[in-house]
Amino acid sequence: MTTSIDSKSINNTHSSLLVSHFMHYGLVTCPSDTLIRNVIQRFNEQKIGSILVEDNQEIIGIWTRTDFVKLDITQPDILSQPIKMVMNSPVCRIHQDELISSATFLFHKMKIRHLLVVDQSGEGVGVLSEL
Repeated sequence: MTTSIDSKSINNTHSSLLVSHFMHYGLVTCPSDTLIRNVIQRFNEQKIGSILVEDNQEIIGIWTRTDFVKLDITQPDILSQPIKMVMNSPVCRIHQDELISSATFLFHKMKIRHLLVVDQSGEGVGVLSEL
């Protein structure tokens, strides 16, 4: 018995895989002067893997659990520093209607694991984590 695969249906399925189908809706943010210890506490309480850093209601950076693992906690008072001292900036963005393959390309090219997802007006609406 042979199974035939319709390449047209595969291409149609692939082209309908949008970022909006895989993203987490809503933004978890903190002000840029939030202490690192408080961000770590939010990671644990809210069971999140990243937080967007804001200044004057504009997203200026991102910090992730991966960044936390790389943090040199042997430095005196590192946990009392503001998150803006260790955040990654600028934040890579992708439109919610982009193909998921575009996001995958960005993850690999930029060597990152999180993208800020924006809507038609360029406002952040969620986060896409590497699949």
